[in-house]
Amino acid sequence: MELPNSIEIRNDFLGIVNNLDSYTAFLSTEESIEHKELLDNLLMMKMRLYKVWDKIRLLAVTERKYSKAFEDLRKVLLRLTEDFCQIEMKFVKSSLPSKSGFQGELLRNLIDLLKDVSKQMKRIEKNI
Repeated sequence: MELPNSIEIRNDFLGIVNNLDSYTAFLSTEESIEHKELLDNLLMMKMRLYKVWDKIRLLAVTERKYSKAFEDLRKVLLRLTEDFCQIEMKFVKSSLPSKSGFQGELLRNLIDLLKDVSKQMKRIEKNI
């Protein structure tokens, strides 16, 4: 089995960060977004992050310098999952009777979360 190339991992990671930033900009301009569209985009980003995380894990086994990036990315993925689940639970509670879109304060909370995750990921990218 061949180890992944660190340059390719960095490029993949940078692509994810750019997608996250553009998605955050898209959410900032939207008044309301459908729940399914929101979940689809976030799931796709999380899956791409898990792929990069697995590649970094392989590199961390052979080279110790990648272990910090591996651990930091694990924390980001955990935070993204936990915080998004909390935001989603608030959405389900507040929108059962009438609303169909992800709106208002919940959308702002999600945008703040994604901006913070993007900042953390930019710091991690420097360690890869």
